[in-house]
Amino acid sequence: MFDLFSIIYFTPFYFPNGKSSPKNKYFIPIHEDKNGSVIFAYLPTSQDFVPEKYLKHGCIEVVESNISCYLFLKNTIITDCGFFFPFNTFVYAYQMNEFSKEIMMEVYKNENVDFKVVGKLSNKERYNLIECLIQSPFVKRKIKKFLGQIKP
Repeated sequence: MFDLFSIIYFTPFYFPNGKSSPKNKYFIPIHEDKNGSVIFAYLPTSQDFVPEKYLKHGCIEVVESNISCYLFLKNTIITDCGFFFPFNTFVYAYQMNEFSKEIMMEVYKNENVDFKVVGKLSNKERYNLIECLIQSPFVKRKIKKFLGQIKP
């Protein structure tokens, strides 16, 4: 279920903080700690905070606006199986989340019912996302170190 750089679609996703209502959500795991108990992941979003003139597929850095993100342009294939997001979808570097693997596996037990793995980022997309996150000032050093060791 938590293959790194796979795209998982939860129906619905229950936010651990309990502050947000459950909703259908994509999830991209990028790292698992040494013990395999914590998963570091991004919850891509269609919320657009990027000035229009910077919108392009891939890494976006807007220093004057403190924006560091990776944009998956809508209808652009990003997996080897042909998956694409139907809307512009952003991975904001500062929005990395930590999740307990044990709790996740307890809550989401049934593939194709609670969640669906829609694909895995292609080598090109994975490499470009990794490079973008490594360059971002908003990603923690320990995650950058791990990302630097990944081979596409």
